[in-house]
Amino acid sequence: MSSSVCKWKVFSRRSAVISLLALIMASLVMATARAEQSSTTMGTTSSFRFTATADSRSERTRFRHLLDQITVQVGDEGLFHISAGDIDPLQDNYDDLVNEFGSDVVWFPVIGNHEEETPSDVLWIRDHYPSLPWIVNSGPVGCENTTYSFDYLNAHFVVLNEYYVNGDDTGGDGDVVDALYDWLVADLASTTKPAVFVFGHEPAFPFNRHVGDSLDGHRANRDRFWNLLEQELVVAYLCGHTHYYSKYQHNGGKVWQIDLGNAGNSDGDVYTFLDATVDESWVRFDIWRGTMDSYSLAESWTVDIGPLHVSTTISCTAPGSWITEGDSVTISGSISPPLSGETVTLTYKSPDGTTSTRTVTSGSDGSYSDLCKPDVAGTWEVAASWVRDGTKQARVLESFGVTHAFTWTTPIGGVAVAAIAIVAVIVVLRRRRTA
Repeated sequence: MSSSVCKWKVFSRRSAVISLLALIMASLVMATARAEQSSTTMGTTSSFRFTATADSRSERTRFRHLLDQITVQVGDEGLFHISAGDIDPLQDNYDDLVNEFGSDVVWFPVIGNHEEETPSDVLWIRDHYPSLPWIVNSGPVGCENTTYSFDYLNAHFVVLNEYYVNGDDTGGDGDVVDALYDWLVADLASTTKPAVFVFGHEPAFPFNRHVGDSLDGHRANRDRFWNLLEQELVVAYLCGHTHYYSKYQHNGGKVWQIDLGNAGNSDGDVYTFLDATVDESWVRFDIWRGTMDSYSLAESWTVDIGPLHVSTTISCTAPGSWITEGDSVTISGSISPPLSGETVTLTYKSPDGTTSTRTVTSGSDGSYSDLCKPDVAGTWEVAASWVRDGTKQARVLESFGVTHAFTWTTPIGGVAVAAIAIVAVIVVLRRRRTA
């Protein structure tokens, strides 16, 4: 082989290496630019924004103007935009969001009464569900694509279909029925995020319109729903339905009900959008309102949230083997480092999906225990969690099995009778032989 050929091969290899390095450097530069752009858009990696509206209906001219005002007043839609119901026609409203914010816009549509009564709208929302990011829990059976929860950084979001009834995601009239409530209990018990938001269409405490025709139409269910939100330290319940903006805390509680008013529906007051910022230790709500002219900041307030304390843990121990239905079982664990006098919440989920909650207090060594008596055979789950200084500190999930109790029922009784009969026959035969 000539020296010129060898030199050419060496030169070619060097050229290939140089080209590869140049390509890598270009990729790094582009990635850095994208990261800087993302950081500029989102602020810091420890905080984010989202926007929310409700009740745009088919008033597309007003809705488009509102979306334009989101861009003008706050820059963009934030991490995502969420609409708290009565947002048909869905494809048209989604197209308006895409036209304003781009094809990568993330939209969480919540079912309202107008969607519930329109099968094509429900189908559209179901079909849209697989494209949604960050999902951690899907809804109960029959409602998997219209009720769900998702996480982002230090926040947990829940979307409720309040028209779910009898295993079907349509047909209800605005209620948190047992199955939906039980799902929500388990979902909220499973998160340790300090900022929790729940979205539905109908207010628990309506003002101006739909009084008695919202969740308050089923007062007992409404009250247990609201008590759960207070118990689980939910920051806000966001809804629509009335077309009038309001914010409210019930009986001195900490949970904010934010009725988002309307995003273009003429049957109500002026148009409204929410711009929310979630930081490491606080949430700020900014309410922007206007007509077909420019919008202005109408209200702004901040809610303090505690940072997630990852240095403290909780353990939970369930039976390692199956127990018998009706027998007592001890669930135990401890808080580490040891803390005494802390309230530990144990949420039991039976095989049929129902949940119950019990509380115990940790001892001087941080340990706790609870004696329960499972009454349903199958696989049980128990979640142990605890709250300190208004912040959920830690949570752990365990499971255990329960078998049917061994009872002297008719089949067993039949075996016993057969055994007695065999003994009687043997006795008779022996007597005959003796005779």
